[in-house]
Amino acid sequence: MTYIPPWSYWYRNIHMKYARNQRMSFDTKFYIYRYIVSENEANFIRRTGIVFSTNPYGTYWTTLYTDDKSEARRLLALKADPKYRVGGIPLSHVDRGLIKYQGRVKPNNQQPGGAWEIVISGPVFIVSMYNFELNKYECLPHYEVCPSEPIH
Repeated sequence: MTYIPPWSYWYRNIHMKYARNQRMSFDTKFYIYRYIVSENEANFIRRTGIVFSTNPYGTYWTTLYTDDKSEARRLLALKADPKYRVGGIPLSHVDRGLIKYQGRVKPNNQQPGGAWEIVISGPVFIVSMYNFELNKYECLPHYEVCPSEPIH
């Protein structure tokens, strides 16, 4: 049986599209997020204002939005609870040519996975990071305006 969080209309919508072997529509208003476990990655984002993976395949993003670290860890099959979250960036603002993969997170690190994931091969500019420990957004030093509320 597949675990579907009761709180998320969007997750159910994405789940049904995946079950029918469809891709996400760029006309639909979906937002993408990245959950960060590594302090090194968080420091890189603070320094540069971009999210850009060093692996040759691309950077993994998700449509999952949650303030629950353990839920993010389970559904994204992370090795540890995330320390930060960046996003929501409208999927319609991402160059379609940079999207290398859309699918479901596979089980890993003794976690079930199951969230929707998208791999983007180019840099994504951001203005803030949500800090799970402080329960607030951190503005990046490159920007004068920082959102105080999440976009989702």
